[in-house]
Amino acid sequence: MTYPPTPTRVPKSQERALRQDRAHIIGTWQIKLTVVEVALMTLEIVCANDKALAARLAKIRRWLEECWVSIGQGSGKKLSAEVQRRADRESALVDDALRSVVGDCTTPEAWAARLVAIDAMIGDVVASMVKGRPRCWGYLGQTLGTLARRFLRGSADPGQAEADGWEIYERTEEKTRWANG
Repeated sequence: MTYPPTPTRVPKSQERALRQDRAHIIGTWQIKLTVVEVALMTLEIVCANDKALAARLAKIRRWLEECWVSIGQGSGKKLSAEVQRRADRESALVDDALRSVVGDCTTPEAWAARLVAIDAMIGDVVASMVKGRPRCWGYLGQTLGTLARRFLRGSADPGQAEADGWEIYERTEEKTRWANG
């Protein structure tokens, strides 16, 4: 008779390293949600009089809240001190990338580029969740993608706005090293 192999015990140092890696990854997801949050808050203020856009932003808000809960953050729950420090530093890097490509985000083209970059960031999170991904992440990505396409259609040069969005995304990934874990 064949028996399954006896599970081997993982050394404590390796367990600690795995916990730290997982915490770092979840912290990165939290920072990306913070980037979405900042953009969404601005759009909610600027577009308050556009009922159709406000309804779309409300959908994004709903999925954003569910994503926060899925990673252990609820309404009003604060980020850990380490993640807050990272969020401050890395959000500034995202802002630097945005400004270096499109300047201040005041035109439909600049917003389209910003939303393309944010959509790609959330796409990375969705792709990195190998199993048991909460559906809210996919829906957040879908609604952000739809919003980005809406802004692209409203811009004078959609191709350039999309290229700028990818440039923002690439500069952000290079500066934050999110792709490297």
